Amino acid sequence: MNRRWLMLCHVLAVVMIAGLVTDTAVAQNNVTFRVNMSIKMREGTFLPGSGDIVRVAGSFNNWGSSTDTLTKGVSDSIFSKTISLSAGGIQYKFLKTLRGGLDWESDPPNGPGNRSYTVVAGAQTLPVVWFDNDSVFTPAVNVNVTFRVNMAVKMQENTFLPDSGDIVRVAGSFNSWGSSTDTLTKGPTDSIYSKTISLLENTAIQYKFLKTTRGGLDWEQDPPNGPGNRSFTVPVGGGSPAVAYFNDDAVVNTPVNTNILWEVDMKTFQQLGWFDPSKDTMQVRGGFEGWSGTDISQDFIQPNLFNITLGYIGTSGDVLDYKFFIKQDSATAFARWGADYDSHKDDYNYEHPAERGDGNQKYTVIIASNQGPTTSLFSQIHPRGLFNATDSTNVTFTVNMGPAKRYSNPFVPATDTVKLVIYNRLWLASQWKSQGAANFTETKKLTLAAGGGDSVYTVTIKVKGKTHYNILYYYRVNKSDGTSYDEGGGLGKQNPYRSRFIRNGEAGAWGPAYNFPQDTWQKDAPMPGETALYPTDVQDLAPGEPLVYKLSQNYPNPFNPVTVIRYSLPTASHVSLKVFNILGQEVATLVNGVQPQGQYVQLFEARNLASGVYFYRLEAGPFTDVKKMLLLK
Repeated sequence: MNRRWLMLCHVLAVVMIAGLVTDTAVAQNNVTFRVNMSIKMREGTFLPGSGDIVRVAGSFNNWGSSTDTLTKGVSDSIFSKTISLSAGGIQYKFLKTLRGGLDWESDPPNGPGNRSYTVVAGAQTLPVVWFDNDSVFTPAVNVNVTFRVNMAVKMQENTFLPDSGDIVRVAGSFNSWGSSTDTLTKGPTDSIYSKTISLLENTAIQYKFLKTTRGGLDWEQDPPNGPGNRSFTVPVGGGSPAVAYFNDDAVVNTPVNTNILWEVDMKTFQQLGWFDPSKDTMQVRGGFEGWSGTDISQDFIQPNLFNITLGYIGTSGDVLDYKFFIKQDSATAFARWGADYDSHKDDYNYEHPAERGDGNQKYTVIIASNQGPTTSLFSQIHPRGLFNATDSTNVTFTVNMGPAKRYSNPFVPATDTVKLVIYNRLWLASQWKSQGAANFTETKKLTLAAGGGDSVYTVTIKVKGKTHYNILYYYRVNKSDGTSYDEGGGLGKQNPYRSRFIRNGEAGAWGPAYNFPQDTWQKDAPMPGETALYPTDVQDLAPGEPLVYKLSQNYPNPFNPVTVIRYSLPTASHVSLKVFNILGQEVATLVNGVQPQGQYVQLFEARNLASGVYFYRLEAGPFTDVKKMLLLK
């Protein structure tokens, strides 16, 4: 009897445990998406035999255009994909490729726009839909497309000499990337070359221009120095892509032999005690001097400034990468920072530009005998962004890990963990000093956020002075098998780390808590950053000059693709700084919030905008001003 009772208890326990596991696991439901591609195949705008594919993208995969490829089923024209999703509402679209170019389903009136569906428990199959809701076969029509390229810059630089036999061509998916066909000819304007080619309507194409220089082939370059493959969808009735400069280069690079002043302001790091001018040496390091380091001298009049003038031979338009570097006194560095300094010397010594996510500072050479970058604060940290020894605040990080769940080696919430990794060693050392190494670690484990399902994670850390208000960081996935992978682009790229500024007060008056905006996991791409709360460049007033509301002309102007906008506030004001195109449409909001009295420098990057005239408008308190700038690519 006792044995039977024990066996019964064992069975009940197993059932109860199984029930608990079922209740606590997050249910995933298999959803099958289906699309009929027969019309697009007959029209020649979807050719799976030539490598074209169709995908589904939506809110469940962060609208990823390179994931979730559909495969052909029993029917040659119906493609499907089964994805495991959580219950709830989703939005999605289908997209296809046409020999490399992306073609999304259209928005109304010509397409369905975003499709909607509510995922329920269990396996489910969505009804078959036509791509773009287009069930009517429309025979493709050949129309004329005119390609045009402006060769003026290359002619002035003597890298394109039509009188010496040089020619320019267009090659792309429409001519099998043939480099020996489709030669452009000169029109009424001596520098604009064109070629009209008959192509199918509604066809997505990719193309590049290439030129010959006395027989050699010179293709337009891939980013970051060129546009890469250009994209165009042939409109109904034909048309023409906008006139483009060859290689998107609108600046004539003239040989220069110049002197460049390299100058950095160290006041912030002196106040923090992280730089001692009596012991440490300042250097500038960059590609122009092999990143070996050139010592720079302390200014006699303004001892917080360190500078040097170096000769440079090159061409106008050269973009020079550089950083400033604290060559710490080896005899005292270990005492200041401990054993960690020996294993991370470069991290302690190099500046970590806050607005660039630790990417390199950049300077574009101009035509001038004497020139130089605007004097910058080391690591772009303003003294107003300092925490005194008695200041502290609790900072909360939140990240949506949804995209990481779509990888071939996916993040699995049930077994894997998410870690916050803080990068800046000097900043870390400040917390080890103020809070103790046992209480503040380089990595912090995140936990599920309330109401975020199994995708949103959060962690709160205490920040204590003496330190500053910028944190460089990234997220890491620790797999259950002991492996791990990090997000971000990695060293050597622009914005390799996330960068956020604590914005809940000023030095001496920091609030008790601050929540950073929610992050979204991303990999193999520049990390998103923030504009500093206070100016990162130095532009002191002349003695006796009053501070007034003022909006200065951007510099450089014309620019490509980065320019600087300066303004000043005589008193704390709500500031709105926006950029508009020539049609009056807003293209960027650079500042929107209250800023203290002072002078400000705002960086504007227009990498994704077309060449042309733009306007920037400052609204600050009672003051409004608008100025014009010119983007030339």
